[in-house]
Amino acid sequence: MTNTFFHENHPVGKSGYDDGYDDVYSDGEPDWNRYDSDDDYARGADDALDEYEEYGEDW
Repeated sequence: MTNTFFHENHPVGKSGYDDGYDDVYSDGEPDWNRYDSDDDYARGADDALDEYEEYGEDW
């Protein structure tokens, strides 16, 4: 996926953070193996999971 997300604690650009966010946004869940081994990826996935929890289907 080529989308680039911005987060106040993360510079603009494709990275582990963006991959984690994208995976949750696109697939509904992160790659759990990568989640356990890549802190940046886990932060992006956690942010996306939090947003989904907050906004639900309207996300």
